[in-house]
Amino acid sequence: MPAELKEIAAASRNNLQLVRQIVTGLRQLSIAEMMIEVADSLKASQIDLETINEEMTNSWPAKTQNVVAEVLREAVTNVINYSHANQLWVTFDEVNNNYQVEITDNGVGYGEVRKNAHGISGMKERATIAGGHLETKTGRNGTAIKLTLPKETDE
Repeated sequence: MPAELKEIAAASRNNLQLVRQIVTGLRQLSIAEMMIEVADSLKASQIDLETINEEMTNSWPAKTQNVVAEVLREAVTNVINYSHANQLWVTFDEVNNNYQVEITDNGVGYGEVRKNAHGISGMKERATIAGGHLETKTGRNGTAIKLTLPKETDE
């Protein structure tokens, strides 16, 4: 098995294990843990990752970190599986009493979202449950996802 396939298989096994732990409520995901995971998956898929202000998330509340980590996982899965991108940017920020995460790729964008597709709708639902919102923009130059979560719900 080529090295890239071994890396993809290992990342998939790790992701499956983490999903099982999350479903059973055994642990909350931190953004730092998720960034390590997605970096490995992106590298195996030959997609470069650049992050901005990632260190600021260390002080974000656990509830916020968990929502962001879940959205990151789903967004990166979509980039790997559908975007044909070779670059992904993730920007973390705090704006107007909100936590913000922007995930942008340079892929082909998407047309219609498949019926019964749960990726984008699942991300929007997580944001809404946490009191925030998620916006997506897409075009021939890629897709941008902006997650906004209020600070006051976590304190």
